Amino acid sequence: MKLKLLYDTLRIEVFDTNELTEKKALGDRNLLTNYELRMDRIDGDRLWLEVLWYDASSKVKSDSPDGSLATARRTNGWRFLLADPADMEHLVAVYLDDELVMWRESGELVFGALFKLHETLYYSDEKMASVSRRAVLLHDYMKRKFPEISDDPEALCAKIGYPLVAYNAMARVESTDMRKSKYPKEGERQ
Repeated sequence: MKLKLLYDTLRIEVFDTNELTEKKALGDRNLLTNYELRMDRIDGDRLWLEVLWYDASSKVKSDSPDGSLATARRTNGWRFLLADPADMEHLVAVYLDDELVMWRESGELVFGALFKLHETLYYSDEKMASVSRRAVLLHDYMKRKFPEISDDPEALCAKIGYPLVAYNAMARVESTDMRKSKYPKEGERQ
């Protein structure tokens, strides 16, 4: 994993969890490493990367003597200060594996990963359809393709991977937006 921090002082910092580090930095018991870029803990003065790991020692295995799967427990590892208060004043963007995940807009930090998620799920225009728009169109298609479940909303939603409550909440809004937009209906060509 690579983290890249850009500053308005024309400085770029790159943090790399793959290069120049020993493979077993957390010990031979580690089978899974969890990296947390703690944007939720940015209070304007620090940016942290926390590293946790899953203990897969023989002690953990012996806790399941009946032959069931052992449960590796998440264990605290290390906390790394990526940007201190002086850095935070000048931080303008953060990239995670070349994906822009945070940026500064009008002096405030924007959680870009959350913005991009919601944009992908809900924003549509004449050139692209959101996930929610495609879900409504797919739902309608599946209703015709599987007439035997067309009267069973829960089974129909399960066919497209949506829980019924989530689909209904999203589809109410999306259907209204689809009626207002110039975006073609299912089966129409642009």
